[in-house]
Amino acid sequence: MQYTTFLVIGPEFLKNDIRIKLDLDALGALGDTGWYCTRGILWANEYELPKTVTALPEPEYNEACVILSCGASPEKKWPTISRKTQLVIDGVMASIEKGFAPVEVVP
Repeated sequence: MQYTTFLVIGPEFLKNDIRIKLDLDALGALGDTGWYCTRGILWANEYELPKTVTALPEPEYNEACVILSCGASPEKKWPTISRKTQLVIDGVMASIEKGFAPVEVVP
């Protein structure tokens, strides 16, 4: 089982960053930092998808309902890795939407 946490926050971030704007990047905390943490987990597991993902309860949302808290040349493998990363992110979002229940990751 792997866990990952990453936190960057401050008044300027909460006011101006695209990650907290619903019309720009509705993934919020699951945006850049969640994406890269997830990719790190996939890398550590040789890009094998997990069977399930579970979000932790009580995420923090802003007033727009965006989640605040829960250079190389491309190789041919990166589209597959990106897709797997997106599948895990989608699973986390689904877990949050389903009351933090485990959600099956389906490739």
